[in-house]
Amino acid sequence: MAIAACSAVGLLLLYLVAVRTHLGQEFDDLAFEGRAVVDPGVTRATNELLHSITRSSLVLLTAAVVLFALARRRFRLALIVGSAVTVSVLTAEVLKHRVLDRPSLDDIAGIGFNSFPSGHATIGMALSLAVVMVAPHRWRWLAALLAMSLALAFGTGVVATGWHRPSDVIGAFLVCTAVFATATFVLLRWRGTGDEATRFFGEVESQLTPSTVAGAGALIAAAAGVAIWRTTQQDGLRTVEFAWDYVAVCLAILGAGITIILGYHELLRGVSLDAPRYSLHRADLGE
Repeated sequence: MAIAACSAVGLLLLYLVAVRTHLGQEFDDLAFEGRAVVDPGVTRATNELLHSITRSSLVLLTAAVVLFALARRRFRLALIVGSAVTVSVLTAEVLKHRVLDRPSLDDIAGIGFNSFPSGHATIGMALSLAVVMVAPHRWRWLAALLAMSLALAFGTGVVATGWHRPSDVIGAFLVCTAVFATATFVLLRWRGTGDEATRFFGEVESQLTPSTVAGAGALIAAAAGVAIWRTTQQDGLRTVEFAWDYVAVCLAILGAGITIILGYHELLRGVSLDAPRYSLHRADLGE
């Protein structure tokens, strides 16, 4: 709950600085304009990927995660993870369209309406955290690596295609962090505790250390950095104005996404989100 509260405060501060101040809007819009450095072919491919995410596809992807949890007979987990994805997306949409507004404080061309936080970036991060949440203990590290790739693809993609400003993406990540931290708290409180709860600490993926997972995350970050660099045109960073601003915010998005996914993975290390098995035996005995 402390993480959820800090994420909510961070979301508010980001909005106040990036959207409600002249300096924040100016940097956000300049970095947004710097996306011209991206190769047009990459932009078209990313645009097609984003267009493929509709309400129907979101429902199907969320249903797939929920069904996976149900297939493992984790009914509470299925309910909570489905709710977390739904609440994350709805929260982002309500904030963007009903609660938050964007005053015009600069004269830089760009998106003329409020786009904070990003709905597509929220979808990418929410599904990523959902995959980590429902993954079995021994496969959670692999789920985290795949989740990072998904979240970062959405996060950088919506900026590269001109769908969103950089702050919109970070705001979306914070929305998901707050919601999933709360959902995890609820699930841990709901599953109950008992004398045999310590047995679950021995079932976690002991062969993987935090440094191993962090190293894998660093490799993904390096690969993403190389991908960003190679998408630029020859001498593009010299010829496109504000290109370095764009590269800087992309690196910030990568850093935020990796930190959230790996942080969530590490917080779940040694933690079972399932109800203790012993409680079922006690129920059978009428205790």
